[in-house]
Amino acid sequence: EDVDSIVVVLSEDPAIGEAIIADAKDIAKRVNAETLVAHSSDDINVEVYMLNEGGVITDIIVIIGDEEQRGVSVISGSMNIDDIGELIQVQM
Repeated sequence: EDVDSIVVVLSEDPAIGEAIIADAKDIAKRVNAETLVAHSSDDINVEVYMLNEGGVITDIIVIIGDEEQRGVSVISGSMNIDDIGELIQVQM
């Protein structure tokens, strides 16, 4: 599979981090991104969204926050949904 770009934006400033997260969630909502994973605990919050076209993932948006950092990672390219599913299973 091909990854065209990876963009990571993190901030240790809580206000800036929250603004980054709010903007990313707004974008995910506007483009009708599908939620893959949403996890919230005392230590960390993670949300993963994807955009796909005919079984091929074109973008993955990862929103993450903890006490020290908050931010977003966007992976763009052409990734097979089945391969992503296998990767998630291996990581868990």
